[in-house]
Amino acid sequence: MVKKALLSPYTKTFYIEWKLDPERDDYNLAIDQKLEGPLDISRLGRGVERFIREYFVVNSHIEG
Repeated sequence: MVKKALLSPYTKTFYIEWKLDPERDDYNLAIDQKLEGPLDISRLGRGVERFIREYFVVNSHIEG
């Protein structure tokens, strides 16, 4: 039996775009951040999780 993956709305959109034109790559995004100074790793982790959860454009998960 084939198991289907559950895609976020963002990932589903780009999967459809890829199916329409597999050679296209103009929708790829790169994010580069530079952090300086002492870091609270726990707080940083919570911030990154919240950012991904709340901002549609970066919430591109796949659940299998």
